[in-house]
Amino acid sequence: MLDLAECRDQQENEILALEAIYSNDFTYTETPNSTSRYRGALSTEISLSQEISIFFAGGINAGDPLKVRHLPPVKIVFSMPAGYPTDEPLEFAIECCWMRWDWIKMLERKLHQIWEEEKDVVLYNYSEFIKNSSLDYLQVEFPLKLDGFLLQVKCPEPSCKSQHKTVEEIAEIVGAEMAKRYSDLLEKQRLEVDPLLRKIPISKNYACARNAHSLSVGFVNGPATIATRHGASVPCPVNFTKRLIQEYLEADETKKATMELRYGAKNLEKLVHDANINAELETDKWMKSNTQPYPDEPYRHFNDKKSPCNQRLFDGTNVDELDMPEDFVFV
Repeated sequence: MLDLAECRDQQENEILALEAIYSNDFTYTETPNSTSRYRGALSTEISLSQEISIFFAGGINAGDPLKVRHLPPVKIVFSMPAGYPTDEPLEFAIECCWMRWDWIKMLERKLHQIWEEEKDVVLYNYSEFIKNSSLDYLQVEFPLKLDGFLLQVKCPEPSCKSQHKTVEEIAEIVGAEMAKRYSDLLEKQRLEVDPLLRKIPISKNYACARNAHSLSVGFVNGPATIATRHGASVPCPVNFTKRLIQEYLEADETKKATMELRYGAKNLEKLVHDANINAELETDKWMKSNTQPYPDEPYRHFNDKKSPCNQRLFDGTNVDELDMPEDFVFV
């Protein structure tokens, strides 16, 4: 364990080393009086042993493979808390325009596990793992099939400060049809990350579900993903919720990532949190119904003539076997 001064020294040494190794791919800012002195980003390009094919779904070139030898880099956006690297883990998030959401979550968990095992400076090791081992760890299969890069739709002019364009502006460039698809995908993405919306499977009334707005943005795709969404005011079926929580808590990292992709990580975290609160409330309710507070004078009621316990303190006890003082008198 290091004290805070030693942690600061370790952080400074790591920053200097990364700056020397990744001069073009590493940026950081230093705020001496902040709880997190160093914040920054490290970009890593994944090693590809051969040319790969990428298919874009729903785009202008849908169905036509794109041959590439390089993928856009994976970015680690980090912040070093005061106790890093020995007492506190590196705070970080992975950003990558071509990775699926569940891949990103799996990769973040794996990198955090690396710190748990080493309790040392880790950014270099994170970068090396991403570069050389992440594709195998995530079991990425080629060719890749991507559904466009919503967050990459920006103004092509480098000097433009308003990077994200409106739907109307996009329509002027690519036409109304592509602009509408962009708008629908943005709405789909917004709903998928909304913590107030929950996704539950349905087995009947599929015809009714077809009229839902969710269908228009691609939520209902087929038998495997038939679903509906409801707001926080409409609770999930109790049996389904309990089963889902139990399945999530018992799942391994891969299955957890898949479940988080399907149901939403925030939704699952909220369900687990609410379940813990409900368990505590049930325990409190049972305690109130089946127990009573310990009285300040616990033996008073044995001398209360109105109490059924009056003069019955030693009922069922052979007083001759008790180790009592010789001058003790039973009344």
